Amino acid sequence: MNKAVTTAFIYGGMHYAHDMEDLLASWGQGNYELVCELAIIAETVNDVAARFYAVAASHGGMPGIFDYEVSESLGHLIGDMIADDEVTEQLPQRAQPLIARLVIEFGRRGFAGNSAALDSIEQAVYAALPYGKGA
Repeated sequence: MNKAVTTAFIYGGMHYAHDMEDLLASWGQGNYELVCELAIIAETVNDVAARFYAVAASHGGMPGIFDYEVSESLGHLIGDMIADDEVTEQLPQRAQPLIARLVIEFGRRGFAGNSAALDSIEQAVYAALPYGKGA
């Protein structure tokens, strides 16, 4: 996956769900700083996606379009955290539980009833997160 594209999808999900002026006021920094943080998050998303793709390929293929269903949704949720004043620092670390939840949900939709695939997906997701399962 492409980091710039993933960053754009995360930003797009945030933009669709929130007024960006209000969001940046809650963020307390500029748009540039926010996009830089989202790019760091996009690296993690892409690492998780690569592992997800490997598992999905061994179980019959992708269950949908990752950036639409995961990255864009992640942007919405990160925007919610910022809007609710739940995060002003450590955004990449704070986003990891959201990444894990969204990717695992994405896998569940596509591999419902395939417990071997779902177990492999969960293991792959947490193995790819820099802060691990306890983030």
